[in-house]
Amino acid sequence: MTADRKISHRERHQLVCDLFQPEPVIYWLDFTVSAVVGWAAFILSLKTPSVLVWALLTVLSVLALYRAVLFTHELVHIRREHLPGFRPYWNTLCGIPLLVPSFLYDGVHQEHHFRNNYGTPGDGEYMPFARPPRMRIVLYLLSHLLLPPLIFLRFGVLGPLSWLSRKARKMVWEKLSSLSIDHSYRRSVPAKIPRSWIMQESLCALYVWLLAAMIYFRAIPLETLFQLYCVSVAILLLNAMRTLAAHRYAGDGQAMSFESQLADSVNIVSGGLVTSLLAPVGLRYHALHHLFPTIPYHNLARAHRRLVRALPDDLVYMNTFVQSVWQALYQLWSACASRAVRPRTRASA
Repeated sequence: MTADRKISHRERHQLVCDLFQPEPVIYWLDFTVSAVVGWAAFILSLKTPSVLVWALLTVLSVLALYRAVLFTHELVHIRREHLPGFRPYWNTLCGIPLLVPSFLYDGVHQEHHFRNNYGTPGDGEYMPFARPPRMRIVLYLLSHLLLPPLIFLRFGVLGPLSWLSRKARKMVWEKLSSLSIDHSYRRSVPAKIPRSWIMQESLCALYVWLLAAMIYFRAIPLETLFQLYCVSVAILLLNAMRTLAAHRYAGDGQAMSFESQLADSVNIVSGGLVTSLLAPVGLRYHALHHLFPTIPYHNLARAHRRLVRALPDDLVYMNTFVQSVWQALYQLWSACASRAVRPRTRASA
């Protein structure tokens, strides 16, 4: 083994070139089971008189719907012709009811993968969390407590009002229409908004109005809305922790080389059931995903094993490994703390 041998991208690709084809049955079955279990547990949690059963059903609802939501990441990378009908199906069972329609991620996530964009101000999915202050990490997590009412406001009020003003419309699309972690990010909006985006936005508005009307006329109790808020916040917080564990976030805002982007990403190679629950749908192999973004989630574990077995001297890839989500979060917190320490200077005589 030659520790200093540089591994080419072609070498890596040759090892996994047969793993880029998605299996539609896996996608349809996995997502459907996740969504159905999640919503069934949610509905049952509203009806049980037992606090313990309510807690168990709520946890089940959160974990199942969290897994279902994260299929939006696959929608970005899988060609529509490989999974015809899957996008509207995902929006119907998950995107619209949870007010995270797929257009919020379209384009935004692709920019995160652009080689000259990763880690720069044009990357809405990147923040320098490994750099002081650490309070940035805390505020990022706490901000998710406010997101559900803000999303209701965006789709139920601001979105429809923006139809009356071109200037307001531009602001809503650029600033309030992306699943990003950088609040200063402005998404790139096409000159002509796709018809599917308009349809998704309209359906979300109708859903918010219908939910508000049903609560106003007491067709459903206010507790239902509170339960939806709790489940939504829990899903958002789980995803926030997974996001913090996906990269090392050591960038300084400058463009990085492809190998540096890989080194700045994380593969969670152990952790068992907890890792599978906190980083489902293949997102535990996030560094591998940045290496080959179009490998479907169900083939990532196999691709990872091949790379490790065939290229043990690929030190860049091997150094992306952590053992658990908690280790990745601890390393991020520690890296930020170490950068906050200023070297002492000796006082001049």
